Amino acid sequence: ALLLGCNGEILGPGGGPEEPGPEPDPPGVEQMAGPPLRSPGGRRLSRDEVARSLQRLLGPDVPVDTALLPDETLTPFDNDILDQSPSMLLVESMEAIAGEVAAWAVATPERLQRIVPCTPTGPADGACFGRFVEGFGRRVLRRPIGAEEKADLVELLSYASASGRFADAVAMGLRLLLMHPEFIYRVEPGEATL
Repeated sequence: ALLLGCNGEILGPGGGPEEPGPEPDPPGVEQMAGPPLRSPGGRRLSRDEVARSLQRLLGPDVPVDTALLPDETLTPFDNDILDQSPSMLLVESMEAIAGEVAAWAVATPERLQRIVPCTPTGPADGACFGRFVEGFGRRVLRRPIGAEEKADLVELLSYASASGRFADAVAMGLRLLLMHPEFIYRVEPGEATL
């Protein structure tokens, strides 16, 4: 008797057929007027890409623990911008990785020579530090360093002056460059599309 009473139609609160409502937005998407815009390109590097990038920049023996980075989601791709927004976990884990890698890179003269293209004449050698910023910065950010960026980074020589060690300024420069959004994210410039 119950089977005969069911016709497969779902009735709304007033007894009539229920009107289908709009589908809910996926998590993290705000309601906006008009068609949604796609991001113009800011795919975060995967854990493996971070590790391989650091090995190319500093040598195959650099110790990198990418397990600290946020979990990667595959939906089914690893470049879903909605799942790749910056978070406190990402910032803290990249800060820890950058600090460890920078300390390792300047721990011996041989490792320091891998990234500094000149021999500093002293702890405050601005010309040599500028060459490091231009060369290594270009490799890290995948683009040339602008004059204003270079001037800001060269101010890190104050760390070398305070400690008397050129390597301290290089370590701080490394940390800042490795935490730069253009290292963590593969930026694809262009116009947003509908």
